[in-house]
Amino acid sequence: MSSPTSFPTTYANSSLPFVNLYTLPVPLYNATTSNKLPVTHLAIPGPNLTAGSNTSGALGPSPSTKRNRINISFSTNIVSFCTALQHSAVPRKRRKMMARLLLLLVGVLIAFAGGARAGSQFLAGDNPIRQVVDGLHELEASILRIVGDSRRTLSFARFAHKYGKRYENAEEIRRRFEIFSENLRMIRSHNKKGLSYTMGINEFTDMTWDEFRRHRLGAAQNCSATTRGNHKLTDAPLPESKDWREADIISPVKNQGHCGSCWTFSTTGALEAAYAQAFGKGISLSEQQLVDCAGAFNNFGCHGGLPSQAFEYIKYNGGLETEAAYPYTAKNGVCKFKSENVGVQVLDSVNITLGAEDELKHAVAFVRPVSVAFEVVSGFRAYKSGVYTSTTCGSSPMVSFIHITLYSAGNDRHK
Repeated sequence: MSSPTSFPTTYANSSLPFVNLYTLPVPLYNATTSNKLPVTHLAIPGPNLTAGSNTSGALGPSPSTKRNRINISFSTNIVSFCTALQHSAVPRKRRKMMARLLLLLVGVLIAFAGGARAGSQFLAGDNPIRQVVDGLHELEASILRIVGDSRRTLSFARFAHKYGKRYENAEEIRRRFEIFSENLRMIRSHNKKGLSYTMGINEFTDMTWDEFRRHRLGAAQNCSATTRGNHKLTDAPLPESKDWREADIISPVKNQGHCGSCWTFSTTGALEAAYAQAFGKGISLSEQQLVDCAGAFNNFGCHGGLPSQAFEYIKYNGGLETEAAYPYTAKNGVCKFKSENVGVQVLDSVNITLGAEDELKHAVAFVRPVSVAFEVVSGFRAYKSGVYTSTTCGSSPMVSFIHITLYSAGNDRHK
């Protein structure tokens, strides 16, 4: 695949100062009358009763009662039973054992009744499980009412609930359902082909390609730094594969939200790996500082930028703050940099020549993870697993910045 656009490939050399890093069983009981806990009616037999008889001495509510309660005649039946037991022909030792078992049974039943009452009071208003289920049912009901009842509608309702979607009105629900259905057909069609990667439902499945490009990607930029790289190759033979995850220096994946700031995450990901490699512990760095403060270095916040230019900003600014000190908001803001919160400094960055795959492999194999940009086409937004490949070249390229953490010389499914 070829493209007229220059996609930069950069990694950073960092001076990384030491930084101190500070880092009930819910009772499933529905209090409404239609969904009570199952209650067994257990009678305590009196002198003229047999075990298992259901009389006024039964423990537990009748089907019409709203909560468990012990019948007032319960104690009378216990006394009657004990009196009959005392005057019966049962041996004394056995009578004592039966009395102890009776007392134990009474204690368990009283505790159960009290727990059921407490549970019903809690679950009537505050049960988080019930609130989630009710929320899902309410959303499903709204979507089913507007769109119609079908298996795909149910999938859409569960998708909307899982990803916290909030649609303004019935018209938007219908529109998003149509987009979701179209993307779902694309996903299923792709997965039937047995290609090197699979697609799946994710938070973008109700978005059009144009919306995805506008909110998640940056416009391709020319990067003169990569027309002539300065990465120095060595004569050492390249290993068959390299996976920096095995070295435990890769930080957790973050979410850029509806902001074209992928260049900031590529930058921080590379620096976080360098920090972990140098000091043996992780750090989370601020993408928001780059969004808000790196404009003088030809970056545009949520509208795009370049990691190479972000490294230059960090170098001349004196450092990059931690994520905790300068948290991410997914929108452009006013620069609030504070030097006392700096977590990392950059001495210099190294550029890899555009299109030089051997240089890229060498850097990944012998240096550390590398920040790269690549052209994104429609299928990428539904990526789920495997090795992503594409033979499509867009006419108006939009790019995403990532950092490469591994490579392999294996087959197409595993390299």
